[in-house]
Formats: sequence, C-alpha cells, structure tokens
Amino acid sequence: MKKLKFSIITPCRNRLNYLRETIDSVLNQTAFKKNLCEMQYIIIDGASTDGSKELIEEYARDNQNIEFVSENDDSMYDALRKGFEKCDGDIVSYINAGDLYNFNAFEIVEIAFKSSDTIKWLTGGKYIYNENSQIIRNVIPYSYRQSLIQSGVYGKFLPFIQQESTFWKKELNELIDLDKLKKFKLAGDYYIWSSFSKKHKLEIIQTHLGGFKIHENQLSNMTLNGNLTYKKEVEMFKKKIRLIDIFYIIIDIIPWTILKYSNDFFGYISNHIRFDLNTSKFASRSENKDEIYCWACDFATNRGEGKLGNKFLIDKFKEKNIHVKTISQRFYFNKNQINKNSFTENKINLNFIESYLAPIIGIFWLWWKYLNKKKICYLNFLPLWNSFLFILLPPTTTLGPITGSVHRGKIKNVQTFLRKYLLPRLYYINSKLLLLRKQKLIFATSLLKKYFKEDRHSNSKFGYILKNIQYNEYNKSKEIDLAIYYREYDTKSNELFKRLIEYCSNKKEIKFVYFGHKCAQFSDNYLGFITNKKVIDILNKTKFSILSEENFESFYSSECLSNHVNIFYDPSKMNTPENFDSNKKLIDINYDKYDESIATIELNIKNFDKLDFSYN
Repeated sequence: MKKLKFSIITPCRNRLNYLRETIDSVLNQTAFKKNLCEMQYIIIDGASTDGSKELIEEYARDNQNIEFVSENDDSMYDALRKGFEKCDGDIVSYINAGDLYNFNAFEIVEIAFKSSDTIKWLTGGKYIYNENSQIIRNVIPYSYRQSLIQSGVYGKFLPFIQQESTFWKKELNELIDLDKLKKFKLAGDYYIWSSFSKKHKLEIIQTHLGGFKIHENQLSNMTLNGNLTYKKEVEMFKKKIRLIDIFYIIIDIIPWTILKYSNDFFGYISNHIRFDLNTSKFASRSENKDEIYCWACDFATNRGEGKLGNKFLIDKFKEKNIHVKTISQRFYFNKNQINKNSFTENKINLNFIESYLAPIIGIFWLWWKYLNKKKICYLNFLPLWNSFLFILLPPTTTLGPITGSVHRGKIKNVQTFLRKYLLPRLYYINSKLLLLRKQKLIFATSLLKKYFKEDRHSNSKFGYILKNIQYNEYNKSKEIDLAIYYREYDTKSNELFKRLIEYCSNKKEIKFVYFGHKCAQFSDNYLGFITNKKVIDILNKTKFSILSEENFESFYSSECLSNHVNIFYDPSKMNTPENFDSNKKLIDINYDKYDESIATIELNIKNFDKLDFSYN
C-alpha cells in the first residue's frame, strides 16, 4: 500500500522562544522514524527579526523535508495561504509556533484515514499545555455538526474546534478561497472549518493528536485596531442561526458540558492535584483556602456597576488573592494588584443574558464554590428589589454594595410605573430579609436609608459611592464648556439630552463634547465609548456637566465632583447629598422644561467666572 505523505505548515513571525519545540514536534514523529509516512514540512516566516529565520535555516540545513520561505506578509493567514499553495501531500495540517503535536499523532492519523475512504477530515481530543509544555487540561469533543460550524456556534455557544488536532485530505484545500483566506487577521481557521463543513462531516478520534500552549500575545486573544476580535471576524462570514440550529445547540450543550466539566467536578470532590491557571502551578483544593472567589455581573470600568465592583474589591479585599468570574471572563489578582488593572468594553448597555441571566448563573457558581469551602462574594447587580438574590445566595456570601433608585419623575412607561410604585414595596420586604443574613451591609447610595431602622443596621454604611471622594488638584485652565455623558435608557431624560446636544452642536461658541451612545447625526463632538481614564481626563478640563435623572449618587457624579465640574441637575427628580445641598456649583434646572433648562445652561457657561473655584 502506498505511503501517505503529510504536508504540514507552520506560519510564524518573531516567535523564536516557541518555534524550536514546535519544529521538533513535527520532525520527531514516530510515523517518519518508522518510515510509515513521507513528509513535507513548509515553514513560512514573515521576515522575522528576532532570530527565528536563522533557527529555521539551521533546521533546514539538516533536514531536506523542510521547505522554507522568509518574506513579508500581510497576516498569519496570508502566510498560511502561501503554504497551502505549496502543499503536495495527501494529508494536510498546520500548527502555529508554540503549539505541539503528540509524537505519535501522525501514526494515528495515518491509520484513521486508511481505515475509511469516507473520512475527509478529523480532529482529536482538546489538549492544553502550560508554558512548560505540560498537559494541564484535556477534553474529548462530543460532536461537531456541519450546520452549526457554518453558523459560527463553536467557540461562541459550544466549545471551539482545536486547530492543532485537526487534519484533512488535500482535496479539501480546493474548498478554500485562498484570496479570501489571506484577508483574515484572527479567525482564518474558522473560515477554513466553515468551508470544509459545507461538504464533509468532521470526524472525532478519541486520542491525543496535538495541543494548544497558553502564552502571551496569542492571536485568538488579541483585539486589533477598530476593536476587531476573533468572534467579531467570525460574524463577518457565518450563516444566520436558524431555529433548527438553536434546537441542536440545546440538545448538544448537555453532553458537551458533561465532557468539559466532569474532570473539574470529580477532581474537586476528590481533591485532585490540578493545574491552577491563575497561580501557574499544580495545587490541590486545600492549598487555596485563603483566597476569595467573587462573582461579578459586570466588571468593566467604563460602566457604573463595573466601577462599583472594582471599588468594592479594592476597599474590601486588597490584602487577598482574588478570583473574579463574570459570565464570559475570568480575572485573577494577587494581593494589592486589583487597582493596577482595568477592564473596558466597547459598549455601555449590557445584553439580555448579561443583564438578567448573569445573576442566576452567579448564584449557581457561588454555591459551587461555597460547597468547596471557598470564601465567596457577590460583587454587584444587587438591587434591593431583587428578593431572589437575597433568598438564594449562599449564607456566607459577602454582599457587595446594595443599590436601588427612587423614581420621582413622571410616569412615562411601564418601567417607570413599576419603579415608582412596586419597587418601594419590595424594598421594604427585602430590608427584612437582609436582617436574616446578620452581616454588615454597604449601600451604594443614601436613598435606601429610610427602609432600615438605625438600631437594626447601626453598622451598615449608606452613600458608599460618594464617601471619601478624593479631590484632584483644581485645573484653572478648563477649556471644555460642557461635557455630556449620554445614555439611551428608558428611565433617563433622553429628550432634554438630545435637545441639548443638538443645540450645542449648532452653537459654535460653546465648546462641548459628549460620549456614550451616539445621538442622531451629531458626530462632530462625539467621542464614542471611552475608558474611565479618558472620562476623568476630559472632566479635569471641563467647566460644566449634566446628570441623568435617576440618582445624584452615581460614579459619574463623583467623578464630576472630584474634578470640580459644575453640575446641572433636577432636585425634584433626585436627592441632593447632605454635604452638597447648599453648594453653588450644583445648579438647579427642570428636566421637563427643555428651553428654560438650555437657557439656564447657556447663561451659566457665559458666566463661568463666578463659578471658577473648587468644591473644597
């Protein structure tokens, strides 16, 4: 029987620290040492300057099976396109610098392809290596449906296809549009899988073929200019998810979950020694008793709830090692490191899953940690109306700041009706439930104080957001007249804000900027979604700003105060904190009287010299 020939491609650029081990994992395959197969090893180097080129040349001198090209390319997938054009083997695969093949992989693949002519491409188990090339995780895949591959499901709703373990017959290369492939920056591998799945089923072989090594600067974790990510690039070519696809996702998610988490579950129960990605060492459960595990429904510092969670962590647990879990992210902070990191997302409002399902998922996650005798904390999304949380969270859960607003404005819709009449009754009920937890409570604002008797909660703290404001040095050369944080939300004063943005856009003598959501066609002064650091930089140069109506005690308000920004607000719709109730830099307006409010704002901007002083 004719020997199969493998064509293996490694695209690389400046990966000297990872390249040698990858090349060795190809050249030292048992299939070649036993003379069972032939090999074509194509290495496409992107004109490396770190010594990678010289290392490849060293290998090429000693091995005639290596074909080597070093020249500039547009991306990894442009390099891969060049490799595909050179392939002349029967079986094709590619592996990136840093990732590894099992030394028996090609021998196993050769047996599998010869066993059946119907197999056109296959993948093995999902293996993960640490920096020391030690296997730290492994999962046997359940099933990859062709329609779900084309709908971009894997890597989003179900686990991804591990590229390092995937091999295919050369004839499948004809299904790839190479001109299209070279244009990808991050998700070219998924484009390849999508192309194959249009014709052929991906078979699974239960063994170790290859693995993915965790290290810094990995392509799948990168965010490119324009906020392009791997998932966003997949969205550009995937098909729409159909109802039948949703049905398949629901059916498949159970076996996928069992396969993915069974090792974790039984490993925890039996106290296995397992690799901890956060500490980068093998450890048993008992070695991490002093760490705190926190669920955050939001951890982005460009949103109010995310800031609240970050601030609470710094204040409460700065001397501990902290694990933070969100619905899609994991964070780990060594002692005193939390305030040196920030996480920003390119959006303000959360989606349905993040807003309404994340708290439920968080309850299950915290119970899991509680049963494993961990110290646990529920960081944010703790509105006083949510009886569900106060009843179902584990008994030892440290509660983050409790929030809640009081609606004083007009009834505009169902949401504002519920806020005005239903929430106060839930506040009263839940104030009694919280007594059962017998712990010190922290409230984000002072709005909820009236629902708690002082003798029952004498140790509780109210007005957490505005407590201990740190005032920055007063900037005497403020160059921005008005800064507006605009959010499109049902309970906010959208109409006044829209009219104010329109008015200022047409009033060239007023220097203003706005950020958050974009308002209609007014883009000249729009800054987009910006980081919290950028917001503070802007406010330091700003004379006036305006608060949205739901609550004076917000993070945006505190940032205005700490940067000595004069604030427009409507005292009939929001409370005024006691320490500021007579401050001249807080200027009353009526959010329901648009023209009158805009006139007041313009007049104060013209007379800024009368308010050109600091808060303290």
